[in-house]
Amino acid sequence: MKWISLIFLFHLLNSTSGCLKYDTCSCKDFNRFSFYPNDPQGMFYTKYEGCRANITCFPSVANNPVSTWGVIPKQADSVYDNFWLVTYGINSNTSFGYVDYYEYFGLFCQDGKWYATKYPNGIMYINTDYDYKYLYENGELDGTISEVLGARCSRP
Repeated sequence: MKWISLIFLFHLLNSTSGCLKYDTCSCKDFNRFSFYPNDPQGMFYTKYEGCRANITCFPSVANNPVSTWGVIPKQADSVYDNFWLVTYGINSNTSFGYVDYYEYFGLFCQDGKWYATKYPNGIMYINTDYDYKYLYENGELDGTISEVLGARCSRP
């Protein structure tokens, strides 16, 4: 009887171990953070343990995470209070393919907010003439932390 109880207890603990695990990430899943969360063909998303994920998107001038001025000083001719992290800019070092936002922009979660730390193609903003302006295109901002407010990731 002791053996049956021991086997039952082992089986119970083994089968519930998956239920006892919990996600320790304070940020919402990045695919729900996207401006187009219901477009299954736009973002290839794989969630890993904690806050780690693979967030793969097609690089283009239309697909970019959005951040806000602050640590990166707002440009005097910027029309908006935000800027875009560039996946594919005028002087881009990215060939057309796919980009894993998590690795490419050095994304991390802290206190329920997403942040970027890499800017391989710099940032883009809209000036008072409503032209796209590109800055820091050679990685000068790498290591600078900016909050990511959302992301666009749509089909090629």
